[in-house]
Amino acid sequence: MNRKKILTPLLAVLVLWMTFAANATARRGVPVSLDQTKPAAAAPEVIRLPLGWQLTRMPPGPFRTEIALAPDGRSLVFSASPDGTMAKAMLFRRPLDREEATVIPGTEEPCMPFFSPDGQWIGFWAKGKLNKVAVKGGAPSSICELGADTAGICWGSDGRIIFGRLGSGLGYVSAAGGTPENLTTVDVSKEATHRLPHLLPGGKALMFTVMPFQSGVEARIEWLSLETGKRKVLIEDGADARYVSTGHLIFVRRGALMAAPFSLDRLEITGPALTVNAGLMQAFNSSNNGLNSGAGQYSVSESGALISVSGGIFPEPVADLYWVDRSGRAEKWTEFGARPVMAIRLSPDGRQLAFATRELNRSQGLYDIQRRTVTRLTSDGQPWGAPVWTQDGKRVAFAWSKTSPAEIWWAAADGSGKMEQLRKTESEQRASSWTRDGKYLAIVDAGRDTGWDIRVLRMADRQVIPFAATKSNEAFPEFSPDGLWLAYVSNESGRNEVYVRSFPDGKRTLPISSEGGMSPMWARNGRELFYWNIDFTKLMKVDISSGQNLSAGTPTRLFEFAATGSSLVRIYDITPDGLRFLIREKKDYNLPPVTELNLVRNWFEELKRLSPPAK
Repeated sequence: MNRKKILTPLLAVLVLWMTFAANATARRGVPVSLDQTKPAAAAPEVIRLPLGWQLTRMPPGPFRTEIALAPDGRSLVFSASPDGTMAKAMLFRRPLDREEATVIPGTEEPCMPFFSPDGQWIGFWAKGKLNKVAVKGGAPSSICELGADTAGICWGSDGRIIFGRLGSGLGYVSAAGGTPENLTTVDVSKEATHRLPHLLPGGKALMFTVMPFQSGVEARIEWLSLETGKRKVLIEDGADARYVSTGHLIFVRRGALMAAPFSLDRLEITGPALTVNAGLMQAFNSSNNGLNSGAGQYSVSESGALISVSGGIFPEPVADLYWVDRSGRAEKWTEFGARPVMAIRLSPDGRQLAFATRELNRSQGLYDIQRRTVTRLTSDGQPWGAPVWTQDGKRVAFAWSKTSPAEIWWAAADGSGKMEQLRKTESEQRASSWTRDGKYLAIVDAGRDTGWDIRVLRMADRQVIPFAATKSNEAFPEFSPDGLWLAYVSNESGRNEVYVRSFPDGKRTLPISSEGGMSPMWARNGRELFYWNIDFTKLMKVDISSGQNLSAGTPTRLFEFAATGSSLVRIYDITPDGLRFLIREKKDYNLPPVTELNLVRNWFEELKRLSPPAK
């Protein structure tokens, strides 16, 4: 019998069956092979999180990198929660040759998973501690206490774990346990924070992200020698960089995954940076500056696999302003249009609007209501809180920062001259309200041991005078039109309530609200005081008998409107005639829950095709 004639049909059937099985398996999202050494088409596979679970997030979206590939690319770890909150989160591990992900016991409330260089351990942060758990199983163990401001962690081949922090330099601790130590120190003259460290091959140097401002709207990537402490800027306008063995530096730039040829010998970018993933999810552009970590939702294995999440940066905080009359009838201000405006104040004559924007190019600006033109008062740095007009309408005061905490500055309303700092301090501040004579400016100040306090800047000698500085938080100071009283909010009763206190002696204090209150504002004739309820859905009104012997009536609801809330200073206003209010609508800027991840095997082949490494 001819064995060749018998085996050939059997072989054909076997090949046909294997092809069918491979195709069916690929359609189910299960990998055909774990062999990462053979080039394959870089087609993404969808990795679905367990039913009913989503990637751990803060309200706008994931704040830190919550996914990690093992160095060999054979398994994936992620932090997930039924409702997205860290309070209900757990770590999951999924071998990539299976469809099921399993919970890692003992990993409650985790974030930022990462692997040891040998892939035998998984590190993570949870409940104020840095922890590790063996991949083969067992209970997690604590490495050290580590604050919630941690942003980015990597595990070095020398046994050190290096971590970034939102408000200071890098730190490190032994993976065996111990006390964390500082690795870098922030130079406050040109930077605000070091975060998102990633080691370079050999373990003698790393890359990290530097934020010039706490707001995180600008970032650069630097190299650091762990032997000498020398630093070098590698990339401007980039964050969360990793080196890969193809000879590339990959990083995130405003929601796009970029790649650039990189020389390890010269520590230089050797070619243009190209976009390799235009819609990568990145914690960037949040209206809450503390959430702008810059972290990208991606991980790359040494074997060449890429896991990522689609979504881009946090949505632009664009919202409409509304004119609302006393009956509650609201009219959208279409001429002004939808802009990323957070804080607003009308000029004393009602002809201009001062505003602070929260867009990528954040600024303090003025809008001429009749001419519909914009004058920009700041060109760099970060404005904070509301701009506050002097009574003559010639100047605007505002909180502004570049690398240091926000301090009080002012500028000419016509855009002439340079902005000027009113007083140098070392604490975070917000401008809030002028007296009509321009002699005093009420500010909110971050006290060292007393939370937020109210102080008054005396313009005659530029001295700051404490006014309401207790262990409770005090905010939203607003001078009465006659300058004899200051309305403000305090939580001294255990709940935020509105009070008025005599100025400047502070001897008499009257409660105004009775069921919680926020953000008081005086009518310009001084006969009414308005404030919002706790959740900024009802504007309340109180009749005032002004003068030295001020008395207040019973609060009544004026109207209901879903307004944007604020925590320190007022961000809405009233027209000079007292008939209409200018209010920013409340809007949700959250990204949808993440329930799917994108896996690309042999991604290095695609990377080399898109961005050929330097010869």
